[in-house]
Amino acid sequence: IDGQHRLKAVVESETMQPFFIIYNVDPDSFKYLDTGRKRSAADTLHVAGYKLPKEGASIAGFLMKFMEGKVGNAVNMGSNQQSYIINADVERFMQKNHPAILRASEVAVSIWEKRTYLTKAFVGSNYYMLSLFANGDQAIQNKVDEFFDIYRSGAGVTETHPIYLLHERLRRDQEKGNRGAKLTPGYKADLFTVTWNHFIQDRLSIDELKYRGQERAKLQNQFGKNVEDVIREGLKKSFK
Repeated sequence: IDGQHRLKAVVESETMQPFFIIYNVDPDSFKYLDTGRKRSAADTLHVAGYKLPKEGASIAGFLMKFMEGKVGNAVNMGSNQQSYIINADVERFMQKNHPAILRASEVAVSIWEKRTYLTKAFVGSNYYMLSLFANGDQAIQNKVDEFFDIYRSGAGVTETHPIYLLHERLRRDQEKGNRGAKLTPGYKADLFTVTWNHFIQDRLSIDELKYRGQERAKLQNQFGKNVEDVIREGLKKSFK
């Protein structure tokens, strides 16, 4: 499970080299190999047999940064970034929350196939957090699933629907390429959050999608109440 670079060097040098080989090593030791170098959390999850290991690791990394209050760092994380998280911690997180993280990863992948405006880490993490907010309430979970399904497909919405307006803002921004001022990752996250807030509160026809607050936009419930404290409590349980 380790030593690929050494073996490649032997092949390319066409020489014989002595090696010290250890057998019957506990597979659990893989998560601790090369953790100060290039071994990623996704590698650890892959060897452990988890499906969608890259997505799962990136979602775990996002949630860890969110829990630390480093939301800006979390939003800036790409789908393949783990941002200095410990591989063993990620695997423990997956062991405890695997079905929910796998579902969030699947949602992120299905959306990424159609909408590449936001990273899989961001989309999957928000699905996971909103599902924590639902906390087993099937009616709210249905709204969460409906929101992400509409975001993925764009089906059945008018040009004044907040999700349609979000699509258009992100699409136009992506089409700019390197030309002109672009939306920051933080502002994209704010727009996504504001879109959810409109949706859950049944404000399904608006003139403009915007956010002008001085602080980061916060996820709300159907009554307009901030639910991020509830989400953080759920995350604490997820990471224990």
